[in-house]
Amino acid sequence: MFISVLPVHKLPELLKNRAEALKKDKQRKQELAKAAELEQELRQLRDAMQASQSCFDEVTDPCLTDALIYERASIAARYSFITGELRRIIGGAHDAQKQGK
Repeated sequence: MFISVLPVHKLPELLKNRAEALKKDKQRKQELAKAAELEQELRQLRDAMQASQSCFDEVTDPCLTDALIYERASIAARYSFITGELRRIIGGAHDAQKQGK
């Protein structure tokens, strides 16, 4: 039986590569946890948009109508931002899988 021996001069490079891989794994886990939080926030924003739409359909006061229009615009902007963040995180996971990491 033949046992391969690692050259001593390669050890620091291998340790560095392993440390970098572990750091990337930790970062990936943090990103996936963040993605779960963002998905929860998206669900809350959808609920808020539905509630705002229901109120908008019922109000007759022009001031309340204006307020609900701004509220809906705010919710839509936040929703757009969150979906962009999710695409960035999920896209990073997809790219890593394609590279075999």
